Amino acid sequence: MLIKLLGCRRSLRSASTLAGLICALLVLLYTLDKATSGRYIRIAFGGVKETGFSRPVEEYVSHLLKTDPRTAEFVDTSEADALFDKVRILCLILTTEANLHTRARAVNATWARRCNSHYFVLQTRYEKDDVIMTPYNDTRNNLIYKVRHAMIHAYTNLMGTFDWVLKADDDTYVILENLRFLLSNYDKDKPGYLGYHFNMYVENHGYMSGGAGYVMSVAALRQMVDSGLNNYACALTKTYLIAEVSEDFEIGKCLKIAGVPILSSMDVLGRETFHPYPFEQYLLDFLPEYLYDWSNTRPQRGYNCCSPFSISFHYMKPETMLMMDHLLYRIHIHGRNTAGNPAGKSIFRLERVENMRKPKVVIDKIA
Repeated sequence: MLIKLLGCRRSLRSASTLAGLICALLVLLYTLDKATSGRYIRIAFGGVKETGFSRPVEEYVSHLLKTDPRTAEFVDTSEADALFDKVRILCLILTTEANLHTRARAVNATWARRCNSHYFVLQTRYEKDDVIMTPYNDTRNNLIYKVRHAMIHAYTNLMGTFDWVLKADDDTYVILENLRFLLSNYDKDKPGYLGYHFNMYVENHGYMSGGAGYVMSVAALRQMVDSGLNNYACALTKTYLIAEVSEDFEIGKCLKIAGVPILSSMDVLGRETFHPYPFEQYLLDFLPEYLYDWSNTRPQRGYNCCSPFSISFHYMKPETMLMMDHLLYRIHIHGRNTAGNPAGKSIFRLERVENMRKPKVVIDKIA
């Protein structure tokens, strides 16, 4: 771990004070968490009880829920506000009743309310305006059924209120302003699908990581439901190659069957914007080995791990999510602002992703 800490310090010598602060805090959290199996983290943040947050954390979360998540002191939000109206995002967030008072509450207090509209998707006895209730038990093998149910609900009841659909988990952290910035370069009326690209199982297409969150245009949703779900063209794949029913693979497969292309979400320097693991695992170089085989583009680590306009990180604990949100939205550096697009150059690679390398494992009989 000392080597990782030194690597973090070296990689951030030329970065901003805020970047150094984020690095140091994330390293501290990881170190304490690993050293004590999470016990110290819960104490440090006031503790997470079985049914919710402790008093200090609850007071902080309650304060966030009473404030407008799109406003900030001493910051000009005019460009973000304009994109909020121009690029309307519907967020569908998978959760469980057991996580309503912890993970889902942290999501709701931070990034979810920056969506144009958002719904938590679960089986629950609570009837609320921001919940899509499903008839399926909250098990991992039922994730695909929950997502299908939510997508069909959006198609049937919410069309006309959004331009793009984001599916995320209750341990995903999303920076909505950066997502809108990326999507503003694409056409909502053309089918398209993007996120963190796994090049596995589905040849010349692959699928997007469910944990990092994936996005589809309203045209893609319509095409998937009409051409895939409603006519039963997207039957679940049963194969020994996949140990469980994989929600993200099944949605990606269905989108391919429906003829929806994959769009790039990388920046012009080849850095990812969607991330299936927390920030510190990229920064400190301890990503799981499988990721290098599965990813369509080899993951980068260290200083250049992540785009400055990153959109999502997965496996974010409620405590880390609250800290990340506070650092991003409530601490500023005087005199430093994003410079926009110099000379009209795009910050992102705006293209269809085609002619991919052959996946390490291919499942036959997928259209």
